Amino acid sequence: KIYLSKLDIKRCENVYMRRDILSTRETEPSLEPDYCPYSRDLQSEEHPGYCTLADDMPEVYRKLVEADAIIIGFPIINGWEGDILTAFQERWQRYTGCVINNRVGEGRRAMVIGTWGTNDIDAYDNIIEVVINRLNLYHYQVVEALSACGFAGMLSGLDEEGKGVILRHPKEMEKAYQAGRNLVTGQDT
Repeated sequence: KIYLSKLDIKRCENVYMRRDILSTRETEPSLEPDYCPYSRDLQSEEHPGYCTLADDMPEVYRKLVEADAIIIGFPIINGWEGDILTAFQERWQRYTGCVINNRVGEGRRAMVIGTWGTNDIDAYDNIIEVVINRLNLYHYQVVEALSACGFAGMLSGLDEEGKGVILRHPKEMEKAYQAGRNLVTGQDT
C-alpha cells in the first residue's frame, strides 16, 4: 500500500517535457529554452539526465514498476479528486516524461475506487473518468471502476453492532467482489 498523504512528493516546476525541449533544441537552437530547474545533464532521449528533486517519487515509481496491478482509491471532495492525488498524478506524469523512457502500465491492470458524501451514487462519475484517463496515459488497462457514497450516502455508516452498513447491501458487496476478481484475472463476468 502506498499512502500518498504520508509521502514527500514535491511539486515539479517543469514547464516542458523532455521530448518538447529536445525537439525545440533541434528545430530552434537559437531560442535556448529553459528546461527545468531540477533537471541535470539532459543530452538526448538516450541520455535523459536526472531529476534533482529529493523526494519519495523514485521509491513510489519502483513500487509501481514491481506491481502486477494497481488500485487507486481516493475521496472526492467538493467535486474534485483532492490535491494529494492531483499532485501525485502530475508528478508521475512529469517523472515518466522526463526521467523514464517507458510507460509503466504496459500489460498491467488497474482499478479505480472513488468515494464521497452525497446521496447520488452517480454524482461524480466524471471525476472517476478523469482518473481512468490518466491511468490510460501510462497504458494501464482499467478493468473496473467503483464509486460509492461516503458518510451521507445510502451505503455509509455503521449499524447498531458497529459493522459497516454495506453488509446490508449484498448486490454492492458482490459488485466489489467481482471488481477485485476482474482486477486479478483480467476477465469480465
